[in-house]
Amino acid sequence: MSSLTPDALARDLGIRPDEKLPKVSDMNARALATLTRNATPPGSFVDLCPVHLITETSLSTIATAMGVDHLEARRFRPNVVLAGGPPADVLPESAWPDTALDVGGARLRVVMRTVRCVVPSRAHEDLPVEAALTRAVAGTADRYLGVYADVTTAGRIRVGDTLTITPPTPPSPTRRLARRGRVLALDSANRLIEMFRRD
Repeated sequence: MSSLTPDALARDLGIRPDEKLPKVSDMNARALATLTRNATPPGSFVDLCPVHLITETSLSTIATAMGVDHLEARRFRPNVVLAGGPPADVLPESAWPDTALDVGGARLRVVMRTVRCVVPSRAHEDLPVEAALTRAVAGTADRYLGVYADVTTAGRIRVGDTLTITPPTPPSPTRRLARRGRVLALDSANRLIEMFRRD
């Protein structure tokens, strides 16, 4: 993304004037602070975190919304594509922020859901332009698809490894209150930005 100004963000994400920007309160504060100063985390060439995961289930959900049989994971540039999961869970990784993922010999901590710009809809090598993709992700997954994760324990991941998801420890009452205050403040800022965007 070229900038974090509201207009540039809307352009990069393919957001029309009558659509809302993603909620800042849904995003990781450390990640946002990094992106306000740098295009990528210093010393790296990754979007936000070293690992980007997406599930075949979520890809199938978006494909169904588009009315196609299959959606190539390559469009979204993940490091890891995960198969399986509960059939009723149409976007399983959307519930993973702050969880620990054990896969193969590695342990990952999910930082945040991945906000999607228009890039996956563009032509990728042998893949043609897919104009309906951005709208399908916006309408079905609220512009999020996949998750970013940090590596807490390095290890090898192989095809066929199983995934274990460990939920985060519940926050203390003080942290819960602080989070509520943060969400309220950020959501208020979002509403102000939307007001200025529409003027």
